[in-house]
Amino acid sequence: MQCAWLPSRRRSSASSGSPISHGVDLAPDRDRSWAETLIVQHVPLDPPTTLVARLREIGPGIIISGSIVGSGELIVTTRLGAEAGFALLWLILFSCVIKVFLQIELGRYVVSSGHTVLEAFDRVPGPGLRIGQGRLNWLNLLWLVMTVCAALQVGGILLGLALVFEMPVLGLGGIPSGVWSLGFALLSIALLVSGRYRLVENTTIAMVCLFTLSTLVAAAVVQTTPAAITGNDLVQGLTPSIPPDGLLTAFAVLGITGVGANELVMYPYWCLEKGYARHVGPADDSPQWRERALGWIGIMQLDAWVACLVYTVGTVAFYLLGATVLHRRGLKVDDDALHTSLSQIYTTGLGDTLGPWTYAAGALAVLFSTYFVWAASSARIVTDAVHVFGFRRLDDHAKQRVIRLLCVALPLFTWLVVLLIGKPVGLVFVGAIAQAAMLPFLALAVCMLRYRATRPELAPRSPIDLFLWIAALSTGGICVFQVLSACGLA
Repeated sequence: MQCAWLPSRRRSSASSGSPISHGVDLAPDRDRSWAETLIVQHVPLDPPTTLVARLREIGPGIIISGSIVGSGELIVTTRLGAEAGFALLWLILFSCVIKVFLQIELGRYVVSSGHTVLEAFDRVPGPGLRIGQGRLNWLNLLWLVMTVCAALQVGGILLGLALVFEMPVLGLGGIPSGVWSLGFALLSIALLVSGRYRLVENTTIAMVCLFTLSTLVAAAVVQTTPAAITGNDLVQGLTPSIPPDGLLTAFAVLGITGVGANELVMYPYWCLEKGYARHVGPADDSPQWRERALGWIGIMQLDAWVACLVYTVGTVAFYLLGATVLHRRGLKVDDDALHTSLSQIYTTGLGDTLGPWTYAAGALAVLFSTYFVWAASSARIVTDAVHVFGFRRLDDHAKQRVIRLLCVALPLFTWLVVLLIGKPVGLVFVGAIAQAAMLPFLALAVCMLRYRATRPELAPRSPIDLFLWIAALSTGGICVFQVLSACGLA
């Protein structure tokens, strides 16, 4: 295998044309992007105009909500509350809201351009690495590293699922965790191989509703106990500060709560499968195309903000439960007795009988939703990587076959991670920190796409641009601060 550093690959005018041209009339089928192939096979569709009709078109954001309100919230966010108390509530809210602007800009580019995320990364200037017949530019190489770390993280999630059944109150501890984890891996395979977008969306919505409801009930019931959250607690939490004991966890939270780096990459792929890009149609510079593009981008924005509301509510609830229950009792969230500690956030208000069972149901929904969405999303993104990196050019039928193959292979790989490593919290933190480290580079790429590849008539207005830069600079600054802290320089 020969590797060499190469300059960034440039598309010819036949395939790129104007900064955001689809090039669908010039490129052969095997060279078209995934999105372009879908676009030319469908008749454009005007976007709905009423709020009710627009809400019927949302869905991609709910899917990634199933990934967001998962291990990050149940394990990392609750652990942060246990370590720092209420002091970092402001950071949770900031992390959930600010990265939506990056999500929307990346979605804007994909929906209107007909390029996938990895193709967009391939257009970011910089060096590349040639491996045989394939080629990775620097940003896609970083994405590949993050993806491997995310696979380890999801192995930790799978183990966390299995460990739920080892809770003493359930009376199922005699079955090894390897057997339970294999069962969940096979369940995921069965669901994913048997269906496409609609099944993923409906399954995720059901799990999001279950764990959001169970967590809100637990948070509400806590208010009837001596551990109730007070107004002073909330004031303390909304005052910006970072306690030294929670610095590393805070960094991980920025990477994994809200839209993490992994979800930023996932989201545009689900926008493509939902149909936003094919409804817009090939770019022909007509006023009708511009109106369609703005309309479907608007629906994509609505989708992103509805999802933000859903996962912010769940994230804040988990954090407050960790702060008010675990922090005040001095309990830690670690690999030893993971679910026994976490279940205290439910038993405090619901009692020692109902609490653990409610926690078990919520934990299973939270963790399996993340696992399920990761497997479904990664199968599509990795398939696109095979095509984009040039290892093999795939037509639409070949892509579907590879997706189904990966829907089997990826869950089985995570099961091997469970067998070989078996440290759920440590594995989750590996993925969380990798995502946090990737965020500044993703923010840089999104800003470059915004100013170098987005049509002026589709670009966001000035206030949105301001928040985009706040998101980019804050993620970059936090990453630099963490590096300096690790070196003892901050």
